[in-house]
Amino acid sequence: MRIFGNVILDYNSFKALSSHVRIDILKFLDKRQMTVTDLAKTLKISKSTAHKHLERLVEVGLIERQNDNRKWVYYRITRKGIKILHPENVTVSFILSWAILLVGVVLVALALYLVWFPLPLIPLDRTALSISSVIGVILLLSGGSLVMKSPIRPRTNDDDDTE
Repeated sequence: MRIFGNVILDYNSFKALSSHVRIDILKFLDKRQMTVTDLAKTLKISKSTAHKHLERLVEVGLIERQNDNRKWVYYRITRKGIKILHPENVTVSFILSWAILLVGVVLVALALYLVWFPLPLIPLDRTALSISSVIGVILLLSGGSLVMKSPIRPRTNDDDDTE
């Protein structure tokens, strides 16, 4: 399961979000879990109306029911609902992922440049060592490790973006 990722909204999700009351419900549930009565009082609507809106949001997976053998049923927002309310979190992770990848690529390119166009040799005791070769190998290893650890990966059909 990925923490950050795309949210795929189908027709039913868009339709569920077309009501300002449902969007307000998502915002309130983003702060804390609530019961139908709590939401009805907060939004100044009847319990039956609040229940209909809640059931619609549960149906499309934006909120979920908490039925932990309690006297009251609580509702809370799902990851999908959080991603819809806070799209800035997904964008920030995307930008940071690309920045890590870019730094790795720059380090690898600099390493290759230094290997192909070496600096003058520095004589050490019995062997001659090229500074650029040493720097190039260090940059190649660090840049390669950054590129390999980059959180950006190609999409596959197995990715589940609806969660």
